[in-house]
Amino acid sequence: MNTQIMSRKGITGFALILSVFASCTCKQLCKSNEKDKKSNTQSSAAIATDTVPQNSATISAETQTPKTETMPVQENYRLVISFISIGSGINLPAKEKLDNYLQLNETLKMKNPEIEIARWGREGEVDYCMKLSAFSAADQEKIVKGIKEQLKKQDHIFLDENAPCRHKRTGR
Repeated sequence: MNTQIMSRKGITGFALILSVFASCTCKQLCKSNEKDKKSNTQSSAAIATDTVPQNSATISAETQTPKTETMPVQENYRLVISFISIGSGINLPAKEKLDNYLQLNETLKMKNPEIEIARWGREGEVDYCMKLSAFSAADQEKIVKGIKEQLKKQDHIFLDENAPCRHKRTGR
């Protein structure tokens, strides 16, 4: 019976000590949080007054609008031809057919077609990005139609009109 009373007293005493410790710790944390809040409001007010000219009204940090970053606008190309691979390399016969067409086409020979070649894969993946801005709208249609004719029924090729060159490397 005595051991039961002692253990109850021990548990009660431990609980009492624990609760006193917790309340002291909580009070100290609350005081430090209040100090932090006061210093943050003072520093934000100091920042706001330092950056605002003396003639203008003071603006609080909460009312200022955040700056948004603008994404660079990608330019569209008249035609983007992508040779892709699904584990066995690109369609080389189709690429050779396109290369021959680009070299032998009379309309393309007359002016600079502005063709950018972007190599982007490990298995020969490549994009042909064509602006064709030097040509009239009728000539552009003729060129695009001729390329589509050369590459019809070919596998692993994507043709996009008026689209950005996805794999174009910038800054090099």
